Amino acid sequence: APPGLKKNLKRTYESWSAEQISKGGHLTRAQSLFCLAWFHAVCQERRNYIPQ
Repeated sequence: APPGLKKNLKRTYESWSAEQISKGGHLTRAQSLFCLAWFHAVCQERRNYIPQ
């Protein structure tokens, strides 16, 4: 993965508390949060390549 993508995912995960991730104890919630964090990181990375 590109370094910017990894850094963005790491920053997102560090900003979340353990309670936010495991709230309700559902695996699908954790998977959904991962997908959301990944999509956010991709959008943030793509923003760097928008013509100015």
